[in-house]
Amino acid sequence: DVSASFSSHSAAATGLPLNVWQDHHHLYVEAERPAVDPATLDISLAEGNELTLQGERKAPEVADAVWVRQERPHGRFTRVVTLPVLVDADRVEARYDNGVLRLTLPKSEAAKPRKITVQA
Repeated sequence: DVSASFSSHSAAATGLPLNVWQDHHHLYVEAERPAVDPATLDISLAEGNELTLQGERKAPEVADAVWVRQERPHGRFTRVVTLPVLVDADRVEARYDNGVLRLTLPKSEAAKPRKITVQA
């Protein structure tokens, strides 16, 4: 279940595209958000698997200019993603580098596969 909204004056505003993948121990989320002040990013996790990313990209300020084309979206954005497994919210790591937001979400111990020993 994935939903997105992006409030902007640009026709190119299509939401916040994400890449999400997993290994045995973690989920990983990656989103490109160039020109966003990391201080405006708000990342939250509800019910152990509902990830919300919010932030704002400010409109460019260009003195004495008349826009010919403005396709890069600006304004507030929100993206909500239901993750496929529960994650440990206390151990989530978020990094923002060169316009890319990267999250590492450790899977909850309850979500990890367990080997069951059969006793005879």
